[in-house]
Amino acid sequence: MAERKSLLWVIISRVTGFMFFLAAVFALNILKDRIDNHTFRLIVDFINDNFALIVIMTIIFFFTEISSVLIFPLNLPAPIIGAIGSIFLVTFVFNILEFVDFLIDFDFFHLIERFTNIIYTVVFIITIVGGYLSILFKPFAAAAKTREKPEEKETEKKKDKTWKDIGKEIKNALYDSFHSMRESAKKDKK
Repeated sequence: MAERKSLLWVIISRVTGFMFFLAAVFALNILKDRIDNHTFRLIVDFINDNFALIVIMTIIFFFTEISSVLIFPLNLPAPIIGAIGSIFLVTFVFNILEFVDFLIDFDFFHLIERFTNIIYTVVFIITIVGGYLSILFKPFAAAAKTREKPEEKETEKKKDKTWKDIGKEIKNALYDSFHSMRESAKKDKK
């Protein structure tokens, strides 16, 4: 299980990531006029056309992560917000598939297009159920993590060996092997 993130860390990391995304989109739009490549221009236009969708997804997942970091009763809206964000994510994936179909002139997306409503529903339900199950089992996982078994403590102690311990083990192994050779030589003489 992953360590619990702080609210401040979530805010700083997500805002920083969003700023990098904005800078990348800005740079791509500048390069679009300077690079003479039709495919590159189509990709930048695709990003520009889906910019609002990407921003909405970012904001929804930002609030999902903020609410999931909070303590128990306050984190209950996280799965619902995440499920709404997953609908936008699936829409974006469908847009990508449609764009790739356009680029390579292949009609793959039209095969999936019939099942879009089913896919939206299944993704929404799986996201909500998974979110609430993670909230439900979070206390059990935390309790299991804090409760250590005695053999785990022993193996941790055994793992923390220093070079001095290793030197002693090598010295003891050499002593045992020379001692057994000397004893076998004594038996051979008799």
